[in-house]
Amino acid sequence: MTLILLILITFIPAICVGLYLYFGLFAPLRKKEAGTEFVYVEADGSVRELHQQEIDYLNAPFNYNDGARPILKKRYDEKNTDGKISGFILRQRVPRHIKIINKSGTGINLN
Repeated sequence: MTLILLILITFIPAICVGLYLYFGLFAPLRKKEAGTEFVYVEADGSVRELHQQEIDYLNAPFNYNDGARPILKKRYDEKNTDGKISGFILRQRVPRHIKIINKSGTGINLN
């Protein structure tokens, strides 16, 4: 009995933390959609498709210590080093209620 209780006390918090991290940082927030894997969050919170130059920039090889490498957000509301919300993010990590605007300015909303 004591062994079972000790195991429960040890593993249940670890499982809860693991689930929190998975759903908070990695779980997709929207279904698979057409378009590029990444999108860009603007400073005003709007989200848009990437331009070809940005796609090339994300696909370029960078060293880990390279200061010019792109920084990828894990959460929509995560702020960059300047304290702004703007930055590249996986399309699936954008909340469903946020509309993704394509390059021509018309919205894509596949809810």
